[in-house]
Amino acid sequence: MDEKKQNCWEYKKCGRETGGNKAEELGICPASEDASFNGINRGENAGRICWAVAGTFCGDKVQGTFADKRQSCMKCDFFRRVREDEGAANLETKFLKYLFREDGSPLIENMTYQYIKAGERFVTQGKIEDTAFIIQKGSCLAIVELDGELHPVYHYGE
Repeated sequence: MDEKKQNCWEYKKCGRETGGNKAEELGICPASEDASFNGINRGENAGRICWAVAGTFCGDKVQGTFADKRQSCMKCDFFRRVREDEGAANLETKFLKYLFREDGSPLIENMTYQYIKAGERFVTQGKIEDTAFIIQKGSCLAIVELDGELHPVYHYGE
């Protein structure tokens, strides 16, 4: 069983989780209640993907949408910690072991390297492709567009 990892409200000690010491004054943080993200990055609700949730509390103020806060979140010590935790935790997946066998797997021979800059879209919603991506370094968010607004739905790492 995976070891329990700290959620953002535990790490940052913001007090905005349900029953927290600042929840009444500042409101309950949506990351602590959003069950749609439960289990991502081994967190409770959105506790380990808080950067994808609008209305979280960082830098002593309530934050806006993902698009508004993306740059500051990428610099956050908690974001970096989660990324490090999850990258290290997932390096030995069965899929990667298969691709990187030394027996000349035909899949690895046909792969190409692509550098993707921070914030660059590399998969487009609704576009049919026959491409798969392996994240060798860094992380990305899967974001869907609904009624002109962007909604992060999953976080992928190495």
